[in-house]
Amino acid sequence: MGNVVNQCPKCGNYVKGEPVYSTERKLVHSATKQGANSLLKWGITGGFTLLGAFFGGIGAIPGFFIGLIISFFFGNATNNVVEGIEQELYSNTTYKFECPRCGRVWQKIYTNKSDTATDEMLENKRQELVNGKTGMMVLYAILFIIAGLATWGCYHYCQVHESSTTYMDTAWLIGEYERTDYHWGWYIMGFLGILVGIGTVILFFAFVTTWIERSEIKNMSISEFRNSEYRFKV
Repeated sequence: MGNVVNQCPKCGNYVKGEPVYSTERKLVHSATKQGANSLLKWGITGGFTLLGAFFGGIGAIPGFFIGLIISFFFGNATNNVVEGIEQELYSNTTYKFECPRCGRVWQKIYTNKSDTATDEMLENKRQELVNGKTGMMVLYAILFIIAGLATWGCYHYCQVHESSTTYMDTAWLIGEYERTDYHWGWYIMGFLGILVGIGTVILFFAFVTTWIERSEIKNMSISEFRNSEYRFKV
């Protein structure tokens, strides 16, 4: 893609981005470059060998060595060639930006190929994401209410009932003694209450996070959505 520049959302400074590659992509990059270099070197060597052979069978030998020497200096594939191959394999690249002025760090996803998506297509995609986020918010809200009621029910049960009962009993040899019976139902309800309570908190934060993302997507212009990471989310 060449140099990718983005404006800092904090101070407005223009910052050059650095590509962030996954381990898989780094391996592909290395293998692609080595493969391209090998093909280029053998192509140069083979070409000069054939050219030497054209002027006589014995000429193939000096042609081979000349091609070998030339391939040593000019047989490395350029980064543009490797990037071109990568762009055919990967549809987008994540770039990391670090502003030298204010220290703000952020990432953006850019498409590698020609962007053929129309504004109408992007608007439909944006509305689809907004509707999806709305549905998730409704689901999280319903589950939050159910989990909250279940948490309150477990708490109320533990408040009304005792965890154990202590009374005096008698036994052979030892006579009268103090005996305690534990109500395991109380402990089970208490444990469930803790689990459901944790689930309630998680659902609350999931709802808030989804609401923030929905608002951010809904308030984006088409040009902002075109270069945002949300565009590539399913």
